[in-house]
Amino acid sequence: MRRGDADARPVPTLPGALIGVPSGLFLVLLFSAQNTAMPPTWWLFVPALAAPLATAALTAVPARLAARRSVARTLSTEAG
Repeated sequence: MRRGDADARPVPTLPGALIGVPSGLFLVLLFSAQNTAMPPTWWLFVPALAAPLATAALTAVPARLAARRSVARTLSTEAG
């Protein structure tokens, strides 16, 4: 696996998380009761910023495990 491939996987995660948190807050404020307890806003951005790190880790581990197998062995096995 090339280095650029591993770097590109978490890239869509961060904008999705950063757009999703304010959108979720808006929906909660729009549809919740007046006395709903809300956590501090910065608490909601911590998981959003951790999501790209988790995505990178969860995609790197299977890629590393697959890279251990010989390419010739993989290509010579018959699918079936």
